[in-house]
Amino acid sequence: MLKRVGSEYTWTNNQDGGDKIYSKIDHVFKNEDRLDLFPTSQANFQWETISDHCLILVSLAIMVYIGVKTFKFYNYWAGHKDFKNLVMESWKKQVNFSGLLGLSLKLCRVKHVLKVFNKHQMGSVEVQFQVAKAELQKAKHKTQEHPGSVEFLEAEKMAATRFHA
Repeated sequence: MLKRVGSEYTWTNNQDGGDKIYSKIDHVFKNEDRLDLFPTSQANFQWETISDHCLILVSLAIMVYIGVKTFKFYNYWAGHKDFKNLVMESWKKQVNFSGLLGLSLKLCRVKHVLKVFNKHQMGSVEVQFQVAKAELQKAKHKTQEHPGSVEFLEAEKMAATRFHA
């Protein structure tokens, strides 16, 4: 049988009080060929309806490890003098597949090139963003602690300028 999650029982006689009966009469069986295609498959048993049987949702998701971080495209890359050539050189390289698999491989290649480009040419933008954000939050907090202080108001203004730059 397929891995199951959710309700232990799958049927009830819909009676009240001590006459109520629950039973595990519904099952989902697996096919080894399908399990090879969908190794993380599972059956989720849920009481979502007024039926005497519970709902069974079979998950057929394919687990694909795509790495720790998701890819982020930064619009300002497009303004860099080397951006277009980098993307075009990467895109023009041949792949041995066509259709969606070929497209996917080309996109992965461009993604890798852009990540390297960002790291070496542009610096770590995400880190710079987080630092500027933290500085602005700290400055705002200080300004709220000292509401009339010109010094803290000026510090907040400078932090906001760095954050929005």
